[in-house]
Amino acid sequence: NIPSNQPSNIPSNQPSNIPSNQPSILPSTMLPSTTPSAEVTRKPTPQPSTLRPTLQPTPIPTLRPTLRPTLRPTPRPTARPTTYRPTTKEPTPTQLKLDTGKSPRTPKPANPICHPKRTIGKEDFSDPNDLTLWHNGRRDYSTVLGWFLGRYDAYDRRMGLHPYRVYTNINPDALKLVLSVDFIELDDWDAGITHGPDCIYVHINGIRVYLGVFAQWLDEGERRGRHGGIVWSMENKGPPAHMGFNTNYVDQRHRLTFKIPPKYFSDGTLTVKLAAQIDGTMGDESAGWDNICLHEISSCKRTSRNLRSESIEGGADEVDDDHGWTESSQ
Repeated sequence: NIPSNQPSNIPSNQPSNIPSNQPSILPSTMLPSTTPSAEVTRKPTPQPSTLRPTLQPTPIPTLRPTLRPTLRPTPRPTARPTTYRPTTKEPTPTQLKLDTGKSPRTPKPANPICHPKRTIGKEDFSDPNDLTLWHNGRRDYSTVLGWFLGRYDAYDRRMGLHPYRVYTNINPDALKLVLSVDFIELDDWDAGITHGPDCIYVHINGIRVYLGVFAQWLDEGERRGRHGGIVWSMENKGPPAHMGFNTNYVDQRHRLTFKIPPKYFSDGTLTVKLAAQIDGTMGDESAGWDNICLHEISSCKRTSRNLRSESIEGGADEVDDDHGWTESSQ
């Protein structure tokens, strides 16, 4: 029962080889050395809390996931996918052409000489030089009509002084020619037999196209016809009205159009003569012509000479009725 001389808290000199089931209160690096300190009654200095090991065991992983799913679903995908699209479009299978072993066709160059519509001649007679190519040409003037080709009366008919022009430099392979003329009916034109009947003709390469009878009191309106393969039409450019010269009568302006087939210009030329069949003097009645234009119509895809077979033929031609008139110059 005698107390021991050694303090009871002094550790044993020999370390124990049996591992402890419980973790040490202090880390192994903080254990006192085997040799007791000189001051056995001195308490060890407390260590910082950061150096103390945790007394709680490692938490056991829970069976429930740590993150709960959100109650709201993820947003719907946008209408346009976010995948990458190339900037250049790849050809679809329908755009791919199979290699047939044949070389592709080379487009034929357009004919540099061909013109779908070309003007051969055009005169409005506002310039005196417009008379240069017109035989028997003369000019007259009124405040309403301006300058025009004319005037021509019964004397010119008897003397064969009808104005005419020979057009050249025409393409023989053209599809057709289109001739446009303004006929000016001045003063007392008569449709009766006693004084008349007054009428006009247009000669195209010797073919006389009859355009009917005219009267100063009659609005002739529109007319159409066909003669020798030439298709023609006429329309008024306004109601009868006084346009100049004899104030006792009214005047009219008519637009004439002729479509001429290739057989008339196979040599590259065309002769046009304008004739008025009247029996009065200049102060009683006369004829004028204005805005004369000849156009050449071509097809740049077809220029062979077989177009001759496509000339406008057939159909009921307009029957010429001279009403007893004869011309000294045809």
